[in-house]
Amino acid sequence: MAVGEDGLVASSVDGYVWSFQDPPTDFDVWGVTEMDGGYLAVGEDGFMMSSPDGSDWTQLSAKSFDVGGSWEINELATNGATIVGVGEFMMIITGRHDTEWDRRYSPATDGELYSVIWNGAAFWTAGSAGVMGSIDGVHWAWKLLDYDLDLFDIVWNGSLFVAVGWDHFRAGERKVVLTSRDGHDWSSQYFEFDGNLFTVGWTGSTFVAAGSGANYLTSTDGETWQQHPWAEDLELTDMAWNGRRLVAVGFRDEVGGLIRSTVDGVVWLDSLLPETPVSSFDDVTWTGTHFVAVSRSSGDLIFTSTDGLIWSSETTGTGVWPVSVVGDDRSLYVTGRGLKILRRTEPLQNPASPRRPDRRVSPIVQKVRGTAWIPGSAPFSP
Repeated sequence: MAVGEDGLVASSVDGYVWSFQDPPTDFDVWGVTEMDGGYLAVGEDGFMMSSPDGSDWTQLSAKSFDVGGSWEINELATNGATIVGVGEFMMIITGRHDTEWDRRYSPATDGELYSVIWNGAAFWTAGSAGVMGSIDGVHWAWKLLDYDLDLFDIVWNGSLFVAVGWDHFRAGERKVVLTSRDGHDWSSQYFEFDGNLFTVGWTGSTFVAAGSGANYLTSTDGETWQQHPWAEDLELTDMAWNGRRLVAVGFRDEVGGLIRSTVDGVVWLDSLLPETPVSSFDDVTWTGTHFVAVSRSSGDLIFTSTDGLIWSSETTGTGVWPVSVVGDDRSLYVTGRGLKILRRTEPLQNPASPRRPDRRVSPIVQKVRGTAWIPGSAPFSP
């Protein structure tokens, strides 16, 4: 099987005599591989198509969503059965393990969705103009609608939602923290310190809200918040909790990618990272056995840790630069620019740790060969 420009597809049983098909697409196709049950071909701008026999091809890419330009899924969430992705243009997609993915109706199309979570009963997404909710990931409705808001993250601790972001008008772009017991009635608080709030997490006893600048916030109840200083300016972009430790990812100015963690929201440890240069980390998740962090600046590397302290890296071998990640004990899913979706079907390896980190961290090299990553094998439909 061979592919090429303008949708060229050719096949041969002996490598000498070739037959050419009518091009199934106008896009340039860069590669093809044989997979269980057929073939998968990939090409320009995230284009993918599959075939059970090399003759009949089905398009699998974001092109079927009729979204122009380059765009991204910002974050993924799963309830164990359904995976939900949210992103630019208020995009919402859903998929299941080894089944097809679909674009879902969004109540709005102007703006961006930045965060999505599953709270045990429903999916919740935060972004431009507020918060939306869905029981099944398919049917969505506004739960908080305010066009002055840009909300970058949302978390649920079992009894309280906390969302963080900006209020453009009423608070003059001051930082805002919103809380709700039921996802319908929300209260807000505003903060004046320099920087922005991009992410919020839960340690098991304390909420932590952070972002850019030299300060962050903590609260045990979501009502009374205490401001804390960092020792330096930095930016945190996402957080994940494993039931014991809260891990935050981001970057330091003039230094690069940063991963640090805490058990109480006050005392933080910087992690030991591989020597691979990373300018910033974008997303982190807990799979049930591993923390997994991704960076759109890392090439096709994925970073993993069993404890949030010692990290290793592996390459997907796909050339996809990851933006968001979610997973469980069965599969790990990663999205990249242009809605490239990868799925890992083999267990993550545990890094060997020569020593535990202290407050002053030096890098450690620990590379793991990645061989289990495949393009997401599910068709998209409008």
